Parts: sequence; structure tokens; C-alpha cells
Amino acid sequence: MHSQPFLQFTGAFLTLWLRIAVLGVLCGCIVRMVRRPQHRFLVWAAFLLGSATYWAAILLRVAKSALMRSLPGDSFGPHPSASIEHFLVAAKPAALMARGVVGCAFIYIAVLAFFICRRLVKAYRLRALLRFASAPDSALNDVMVSLCRDLGVTRCKLLMLPAMISPGTVYWWNPCILLPESCSETAAPDVVDVLRHELVHIVRRDYLIAGLSDAICALLCFHPAVWFARKKMRLERELACDLAVVEARPEHRADYADNLARFMRMRMIVPRPSPGIDFADSASVLGTRIRSILAEPRKIPWWRNLYAAGTGVFCLLLFVRCAPALSLEFDLSNAVAIQNVVRNKTQAQPKATHSLRGHEIVRRARAVPVSADVPFRYPDNLTTLPLQENRSTDGSLPASISQPSTFADDENSLPLWAESQAHHRRSKIGTVGEVVIATAGGIALGERGERSEHGGHGHKLTGR
Repeated sequence: MHSQPFLQFTGAFLTLWLRIAVLGVLCGCIVRMVRRPQHRFLVWAAFLLGSATYWAAILLRVAKSALMRSLPGDSFGPHPSASIEHFLVAAKPAALMARGVVGCAFIYIAVLAFFICRRLVKAYRLRALLRFASAPDSALNDVMVSLCRDLGVTRCKLLMLPAMISPGTVYWWNPCILLPESCSETAAPDVVDVLRHELVHIVRRDYLIAGLSDAICALLCFHPAVWFARKKMRLERELACDLAVVEARPEHRADYADNLARFMRMRMIVPRPSPGIDFADSASVLGTRIRSILAEPRKIPWWRNLYAAGTGVFCLLLFVRCAPALSLEFDLSNAVAIQNVVRNKTQAQPKATHSLRGHEIVRRARAVPVSADVPFRYPDNLTTLPLQENRSTDGSLPASISQPSTFADDENSLPLWAESQAHHRRSKIGTVGEVVIATAGGIALGERGERSEHGGHGHKLTGR
């Protein structure tokens, strides 16, 4: 199992984790400057959507590499030159990290399967629960029709469900509002506020967005910032619906807060699982919602909204500019060394080709015939062939034999300094008779040279 792709995926995963954390902090700073809850809801929704898109791109890159069986050099993350840290990992720790990545992948698939199964079970229970629903009375139905006309909602049904504790909304294409049986005994103004709250959920497509946020949390279950953003989105959507109800009927502010507290108290006494989006969703946000309902609306000056928008855009641009620096890269140390060696060999290849061509020219140099008029020099060791030099009139060697010729087939394996010495140790004469004849010829030539030099009175060379 090659460890390089797993190391690159580890670097890409840690880079994603770091960038999502930094982006979550920036979104938290932006949300503190935004006053209206619907705008804060959009900020957290954009954060979840951006995080899911980034993770989906990494998963698609991994799947493409697995299908195409790409080379280990393909990376899943940013380019190493743009990384803030680049770590070299030895072979043994890299193998352990690869096994860890494979194990985490199996755990991740199991967690995804768990979320999918839980969603399917929840949908099945909702269908089974709707079988016990009944139609409301005529007065409540008339109130529902009037509110739908005011808010422009179509294809919405109102059902009474005995198992419900608080009002709720399910589905988004054919939405349905579920009311408990206690709402039929409630005063008409209180039911109007509750129904308006649920219809605002339908207008905002909160059921669809809630399903998408749950899917994103399942995909990014390993990051706490995603779960924090989902929790904030649930709070902001309830605050946005409460604000819409209060702005429509500001004189019933106190009654609406009392209805919220009553349904929350019933939910705390008889805890039951929620089939969809409940009116009293969580008891932990009860105080925040009641304070928001009872607080008097304040007019926000235009310059403050402009300041918040400008600060948000500046933070996003700053994150985009600094995002390449928030990167981590892992690589095999021996892989880097091998790449450097291959790169050096590739750069030195033209020079080696030129050197081989030079040796080939020297190897093919033709031998010059022996001339009797030219002095002959031979080495002291008579077991080697004599070296013939054909000098010109000025005593210099001709260009055709300026380099020693070689006859061995493995001449390229020897260094340059060994080629000049190997010439004297190698010869085409292989028999003893040829060596004796060559030696006798050298003696005769030596006597003739000495006689000519001393005027014909040279010393006589004798041999044993």
C-alpha cells in the first residue's frame, strides 16, 4: 500500500478543518454586528453551504483519483509552495498514518449510514403518525384559509393530531401544519399567532433548509463548528418567525409570549420526539425568545447597517486572501529524495550524451601506419605493444591521433585518466611470436637511429 496519497489526503483534511474553524470564527464576529435574525440566519446558512461545498470537492477528488488510479504525485490539497507548513514523514510513520486514514474512513462511512438510517426511520414514523390525524373544525379552518391568503401560501393543509404536544410543520413541497387537540380549546387570537408563526416557517422554506443542514452535519460530523452553526440556525429561524408575528400584531406581544411559555412547559412535562419543526423547539432558548418577543423594536440607523455590511465583506475578502496560507502538507522524505535524484539526472542527460559522442569519435580514430624514418619509442615493459607516434615536422602530434584510441567494448565504464593508461596495457598482438618480431624490429630501428646520430659509430646493441 503506497502511503503518499494517504499523506496528501491527511494534509487536505487538516487544511479543511483549519479553514472551516477560522471561517466559523469570522462568521461569529459578523453575526454579532447584525441586528435582524433573518440576516444572521443567512450568514450561518452560507457558512454551512460553503463548508459542505469544500468537503464535497475533496471527496470528489479522492473518488476520481481512486477510479483513475492516479500517480502518487497527484495532490488533494493546495500546492506545497502555498502551504504554511510542509512536513516530511518517514516511511514507517507514513504507513501507520495510512492505516489510520483507512480506519477513519470506515468509521466515517458507518456514521453516515447511521444518520441515513435515522432519517429514514424518522420519515417512516411521521407517515405512521399522520394516519391518526383528523381535520379541524370549520372555525379553525376559516382562520387558516384567511392567514394563507394574507401570506400567499398555497397547498397547505391543517391537521389535528392527538399525539402532538406543541404545533409543528412538516414537509416543504406539500406542507402540513400539525396542531395538538388542546389548540381547539384555545382562544382565537392565540391560535392566530401560533398559525402565523408556522406559516412563516412555510414561507421561509425552513423545513427544507433544516433537512439540508442535517445532511451537511452528517457529512461534516467531525467538525464542531458545523454543529454550532446548525444550532445557531435553529435559534435564528425561530427568532425570525417570532419577529414576523410580533411585527404583524404588536399589541398581542404579551399573549404570544405566554403561549410560547405554556407550550414549552407542556413539552418539558411530557417529552416526545419532534416529527418536524415545532413551535416550542428547545427549552434552552426559551429565555432568549421571550426577551426578543417582549423587547420593544428599535430603529437601526442606515449607517450602522452599512457598517455591518462593509465589515462583513472585508472579513470575507480577508479570509479569501489568507486562505492559501492556512494549509498543511505532508510528504514522504524518501519520495522527495527520489524526486530530486530524478530531476538531477534529467538535467544532466544532455551533457552525458555529448560525452558519449566524444568517446565514440575517439574510439573510431584510424591507426596511422608505421614509418621507418620516424623514431620509435616503446615502453620498458616488453609484454605490451609499442606506442607509435607520428610526429610532424614541428614535433607536434597530428589532430587525427591527438587522443589515444581505445579498442575495448567497455571503454565508457572507465574514467578519462584510465583510458590513456589502458592503451599501453591492451594490444591487438596476442601471440609470443608476434611479440618477438616486434621487439626485434624495435632493436633494429634503435641501432639505425644511434648510428645516424653518432655518424655511423654508435654502440652496438646486444641482446641476451
